[in-house]
Amino acid sequence: KAPGLDGIPPDLYRRFRAPFAPILAGLFSAVASTGALPPRFHEGLITFLFKAGDRSDPAHYRPITLLGAEYRIYALILARRLGPCLPHIIDPEQ
Repeated sequence: KAPGLDGIPPDLYRRFRAPFAPILAGLFSAVASTGALPPRFHEGLITFLFKAGDRSDPAHYRPITLLGAEYRIYALILARRLGPCLPHIIDPEQ
């Protein structure tokens, strides 16, 4: 739920869904028709989360990449659309 490099928290898109929906739909349609992601979709902010133990030991942290809100929304839509098809395409062993 933390913002990525764009600084936009995903909750902003949830709260103002009506005005953002047509803008995002246009962006996602362009991605689908061109097959090219905007450069900002390839960028993320790497931060370190403390796991447990000694906070002064770097081994007790794990890196995570915070991606932009637009990319996260796009990935969620794509996952929901592809999800029902995947069991028929990908072997259950994978």
